[in-house]
Parts: sequence; structure tokens; C-alpha cells
Amino acid sequence: MNTTGATDHASGVLEGGPGLRCCSRCHAIYRSDFIRCPTDGAEVTVRDTDPLIGQTIGEHYVIDACVGEGAMGRVYRAHHHRLEHREYALKVLLGDFAATVATRIRFTQEAESASRLAHPNLVPVLDFGKTTTGLLYLAMEFVTGPSLATVIERAGPLAPTRAIGLARQLALGLAHAHERGLVHRDFKPDNILVVQAEGKDELPRIVDFGLAITADPESSARLTTVGLAVGTPVYAAPEQVAGGAIDHRADLFAFGVTLYEMLSGKVPFDGGLAEVLHLNATTDPPPIAERSPGVTVPPSLEAVVRRLMARAPSDRYPSALEVVAALDAVDLNAAIPHVAAARGVVRVRRTGWAAAILLAIAAVVGSVIAVGRGCGTANERGIAESTSRAPQAPIADAIATPATVSTTTPAPAATVATTTPAPATPKPTASPPPATQAEPRRRGNAPGTARRDPRPTPTATPTATPPLAVAAPLAPIEPAPTPSIEPAPAPAPKVAPKPKPTPVVPRAVHASIGSLDVDGSLSDEVIRLALSRVVPALEACYLTAAKAASRGPSLTAKISLEVDDTRRAGEIQVGKLGLSGMNGCVVDALAAVRTRVAPDVGVVRVACSITFTPEVP
Repeated sequence: MNTTGATDHASGVLEGGPGLRCCSRCHAIYRSDFIRCPTDGAEVTVRDTDPLIGQTIGEHYVIDACVGEGAMGRVYRAHHHRLEHREYALKVLLGDFAATVATRIRFTQEAESASRLAHPNLVPVLDFGKTTTGLLYLAMEFVTGPSLATVIERAGPLAPTRAIGLARQLALGLAHAHERGLVHRDFKPDNILVVQAEGKDELPRIVDFGLAITADPESSARLTTVGLAVGTPVYAAPEQVAGGAIDHRADLFAFGVTLYEMLSGKVPFDGGLAEVLHLNATTDPPPIAERSPGVTVPPSLEAVVRRLMARAPSDRYPSALEVVAALDAVDLNAAIPHVAAARGVVRVRRTGWAAAILLAIAAVVGSVIAVGRGCGTANERGIAESTSRAPQAPIADAIATPATVSTTTPAPAATVATTTPAPATPKPTASPPPATQAEPRRRGNAPGTARRDPRPTPTATPTATPPLAVAAPLAPIEPAPTPSIEPAPAPAPKVAPKPKPTPVVPRAVHASIGSLDVDGSLSDEVIRLALSRVVPALEACYLTAAKAASRGPSLTAKISLEVDDTRRAGEIQVGKLGLSGMNGCVVDALAAVRTRVAPDVGVVRVACSITFTPEVP
């Protein structure tokens, strides 16, 4: 049972809709293009209403309304014909599956096995049977509450404490079923109902164990048909896809994908059917923080998810009870240092150039200190000591004036030792060299040491001041001719600028789904419901683009997309819209479309129009 009632969608009732294919005699519903019912040979006709509503099934259950569709059947709300206030969820198998003998045998045996389950986190099978016209049905407790898939869509990534609380109960429910030899094989958020009792915590309940498979290799209930043993591809374990032996560890893999989705708000991999199956079988799931930036998960909790999703069954937890123990051991306080470390890495990556400069400055300063502390001449030690006593410039100043750092490098010892005393009696005829031949100022003297001139010291006897050299007279500068100045033209008369029209930005917009053409095994109601969930995002796309363009015209978007076994939209095409940037936003919004059930056969192609009607002030 993939849904249980009014809390999952607006109306809570699916009345059939156009294009419902039904047997004219037994009222079995078909998704395949059968011309006649394989069970009784009657003609299959197209109806706009569900023929089972108001009918009595199995002599006890009166069907009140259709409340959902699953991959293998339709789910109805029913009441006991003698106890009107006792409600049940009736799942009636589609005629496509009931047409084969193997499926009927499997359905009957597994329904009997599922009826032995009794656990608060499971929705057990209360009754099952076949009508006089040949319809197969399951009767289960009617549970009102959204699916876990709906909870994730509405709440986004769940907080670790909430996710652990739900996951722990789900693991206990799986443990109860596994101990009795039942494997669900299609465990996923759509098959989990979240019940919120007044004054109590959330109670997740697993449904559809009536269509499980037994772990007993000798059981004839292992009869399967193509597509029934795989489950939903996003949650299918690699051994399910490869056709290997399936045991309870396949449920643990799907449990790991479900927990990943609870924590990140997304499944580990996006893509088509073949791509997702390949990634599940060959690739480790990406870190949750990478899949959903900004989401923080304790490392020990993410380690539980990764072990559950191990590709080899032997690398997963041996049992669901050990998963419970691992969840109980999760350290929620470890999330804070984990976030700090991650943020530090981001800062280093964003400011790598600054870090490189700081490291280079630190290396230079470190080399100076090392020279001062090492063994050397007295002059070298004196240089190091005077440098160490000098006040340290701030690092920011060092970055701004790197030349200051280079001045702390001591001069080589040879330079300091080359000073020689001046002769006692210099030549009296010595005269200062011409200014053009003056020796350039020497560099390299270390701070704190005397600078000595290697030239002879002049005698103390006063001498006549040599005449100053007079530069040659410069050529006279001829004055530049004065340019003729023409009278400026008279200024043009000022024209008052035209007032700009006040931009009219819509305060709101209403997006409505118009014509809808569905080609495939999903009904129009399923597609329309999936599209309606992304209408708020589409309206946000319009308002953002209209605000940027300062205008808000009425628009109609022509859209086409496909839905495959992942239940997600792909191959999205949107006709050109009149607002810049809106097309890309609409494509991103439609990528979040997710149908409640997967198509049974092939790909469903959808074409529709969405009209945006703005509300201007």
C-alpha cells in the first residue's frame, strides 16, 4: 500500500479520471493495452470513473473511495458492511498482474505469511482473498498519515535527532519481519506511513509486506515475474539488479538509501534507470554534505548510512537489530567539531593566496631567527641580537611592505670584515672626484654596524674649497604659439527628459496546469498531482524573473518531460519564455517532479502547458 488517505493529497480521493481501462465484467483495472480481460475474456473498456467504488468486495468490505495507486494495484478506503465505523485499506491487484498463474500463487502465499506479522511499526495484512469475479485483494488496517516521502518533501532534510528516532523504529519493524523469514524487497519512503498521535512521538509504519518475498529458498512463493523482484531502482540493492540471491540484507541496503534521503533531502544518485542502477552497483554514495551543501550530519551517523549501503551484502550489518545498536551509539555532539573543521578547509581554499604570503613571510622571519641563534662570528651574533631586539612589525604591515622584511637579512661576514683604516697622511693634492664619478652608496651593511668609507681620509689641514662645476647653459625655450580660440557655440535649449514609466511588478502570480497529455502506464491524476507539487516553485521563478525585468506579462509555458522507473522527471523541455532567466529556473523546478508510483512498463511521456497569470497592484 503506497498511500493511505486524505493527508497525502489535496482531495484524498482518486475517482478514476479519463482513460481508466477496466474489464466490463470483473471490473479489473488494466494499465496495459489489453483488448480483452485475460481472466474472463470480457472486453476492456475505457471509463471516466472507477467501477469498484460502491461495490462490495469479499462479502465484507464496501468500497468508499480510491485513495491511492501503487505499482501493482489500487488502494481503496472501505468499511465493514456490518460495522460502518470500522475502516480498512483494501489493495486490489491490477488485472495486468492477476492475469498470470505464477503471480496469483505468489500473492496468496505471501499474503498468508504477512498475516503473521504483529508489530507497532508494521501494517499487517488482516485478510486476503479473491472475489467471485476473480479479483485478488488484501485487507489491511486503514492508517491515516502522510508517507515518509511526503514528509521529506515538505520538511526537507530532517534533523539528525528526528531521523534517528524514525530510523530506529523502522529497523525494529524490519527485524520483526526478518526474524519470521520475510523480506520486503521494496522498502522505500513511499511504503512508510508516519502517524502522529496526539501527545506522542512520530510512529513510522511499514506497509506492503503483503507483497514481500520469503527468505525460504524452498518456498514456491519465490515465483516472480520480470520487474517484481527488483523493486524501485533507486533503493534496489546491487544483488537485486544482478539477479543474485536476495535475503534480508537487501532490505538493509534500501534502509540505508532511505536514511540517506532523510538526512540529505535527496537520494544519493540522480539519473535515469540504467545510470542509477549502475551507480548503486559500482560507486560509493557521495558525502551528505557534498550532496546537500550546508547540511550537517554527525560522522558516526553517516558511517552507519555508508555501511548499510555497502555494495557487498557481507559488508553490511548482519541484522536489523545491529543497526538499532549502531543508531543508539551515534554521538550527536560530534557534529560541532566536524562542522568547524569543514569550514576551516573552505576558508583555506578561498584564501589560498593570502595563506601562501603568510607562510613565505614566516619562513623568512624564521630563517633570520635561526641565524641569530646559530654559531657564528661576534658581528653576526650582534646583528642577530640587534634584530631580535627590534620591535616586530605586524603581519599585515609585512604583507603591505615586503621590502621591510628583506632589510632584516644580515650582510655576509666578508662585507663586514672588508673595512680598512685610512692612511695617516693622505696625498695633499687629493681632490674630491667629480660628481659624475662619485662611488655609488654601498649596500648590505647590517643594522647597528658602522658604515666606513674605504677612500683615504682627507687631512685635517684646511684647504681651499674647490670651485663648483657649472653646468652648460640650457638652450632657450621658445614659447609655444598661442592657439586661436574660437567662440563657443550657443548652448542648445534644454529639453526636459521624458519621465520614465513606473515599472509594474506583479505582487503575486497564479500558475495553473492546462492541457495534459500523458503517454504511458501512469494515469493523468498521478502526473497532475506530481506537477501540482512544484507549482509554488514555478510561481517563484516567475516572480523573480518579473522583478528583475520590472515587468510581469502573462505567459504560457509549453512543457514536455519523461518519467521513468525512478519516478523522477527527465528529458525536460521548456518553450522559450518572455522573461530573462526564467527558462532555466523552470527546468530546475520541474526536475523536482516526483510521481508517487513508478511506471510499470517503459517510460511515460508527458506534454502539458502551464499558464502564469500575474496579479498587478
